[in-house]
Amino acid sequence: MREFTDELASNRELPKELLAFLRGGLPKGLRPIDVLRISIDYLAPLMGEAAAKGPNEEVKAIRLIAMAPTIVATYHRLTVDGSVPRPRADLSHVANYYYMFFDREPGDEELRALETMFITYMEHGMNNSSFTAVTVASTLTDIYSVIVAAISSLKGPLHGGANFEALKTIIEVGDPSRAEEYVIDKVRRGGEKIIGFGHRCIRGLRTQGRFI
Repeated sequence: MREFTDELASNRELPKELLAFLRGGLPKGLRPIDVLRISIDYLAPLMGEAAAKGPNEEVKAIRLIAMAPTIVATYHRLTVDGSVPRPRADLSHVANYYYMFFDREPGDEELRALETMFITYMEHGMNNSSFTAVTVASTLTDIYSVIVAAISSLKGPLHGGANFEALKTIIEVGDPSRAEEYVIDKVRRGGEKIIGFGHRCIRGLRTQGRFI
């Protein structure tokens, strides 16, 4: 486990070409998931690995796992204050992502919340994006193409894109004291759906007490 953690930490840095691309090669106003998809596609030829499946797939997978948070956090910081944070090898995978995103280390409660969220996503089973990855990988294409296809599936509003819709709902509600009134107005009176809440997989994990 320690070896795996160290390998992730040593692969977090982005190539200078990708950093330059993130700085000035993208249209304005992209969502982070689009930036991640485009960046991973960009990495394939950059790393000299835009070829079919080969003997070093595990190495490539670890590199992608390590770089993905760096890509998202770097793009976020570029849009917020123009800075390019450096990843820290002394922090855990999740703590480093938080640090790069907010320019400070997470507190215990913040770290536990983010780790819980990531574990929930990892234990999501054979969902649409996982199925997409398996399908595309079965053609023996390169791992970058596999992950790009999976991210494209994840982006949809009936899959991972529901998170974006849920965030808009949370912002619209504003204060927790308005939640009940909001639900009554939207669902009971308006017949609308509230996107992103009540997924049966996550409800099942919560019921089992795994996040308590």
